[in-house]
Amino acid sequence: MIDKITCLSYDKRKDMWPPLKKQVLDIFGKPLEMFIGGDGLDRDIKYDHLDMPVPPNIQFLYTANKGHYNAFLCHRKMAQRAIDEGVNNVLFLEDDAYFIEERVPFLRNDDFEEFTQSTAWDICYLGWWQKKTADSSENRDDLEELYSTYGHYGISPVDRPPVVAHEICALHGLLINKHFLPAIANAPIGPIDSYLHHNFDKINAWFLYPKLIHVHSTFSYCEGSHAERKKL
Repeated sequence: MIDKITCLSYDKRKDMWPPLKKQVLDIFGKPLEMFIGGDGLDRDIKYDHLDMPVPPNIQFLYTANKGHYNAFLCHRKMAQRAIDEGVNNVLFLEDDAYFIEERVPFLRNDDFEEFTQSTAWDICYLGWWQKKTADSSENRDDLEELYSTYGHYGISPVDRPPVVAHEICALHGLLINKHFLPAIANAPIGPIDSYLHHNFDKINAWFLYPKLIHVHSTFSYCEGSHAERKKL
């Protein structure tokens, strides 16, 4: 069972929140917690984080712009809140995410339920980016084909190079076990998704395949550009 669902939500994208909140309520029977960050100018919003300027000469594993830096701070705060609440696990979403409806039954599979009850994992990607080969899709066309042709899905330790082109990444659908939350709350360097895959040799990381959680095409305030995503 997934104990808590929380979503990093940017004030400039609040129009995207209602559909995701409805999905989470319909699927899990519990409300989605919106962890809201931004510039603090929207008086209709109760903010959990106000954007901070990027410190000079900060060490970062990816572009240290305002968006990435504040997302890093938010993810640490979200993890600390989950620790304070004593949850068994928590699912991190981002506000451009959505559950692929036909794949929601994955969550009700006995193997997945048993998995979430155990302590034999640190993190599990329910939404992710990964290419099988350098010139292929980040949606892992090989896994999509197995599912569309044979109905094959499952949960396993993450595939790693050289079996795949690059380490799995993303934070739009990451399930985190209770004992691993301090590693995120106290992460010394960001972004969190980069911090994780730079430390996979020390992390018991799993993934659900094919992906259950995807993202909409929308403007990315971290990247500063429109991100076009294939509909799944």
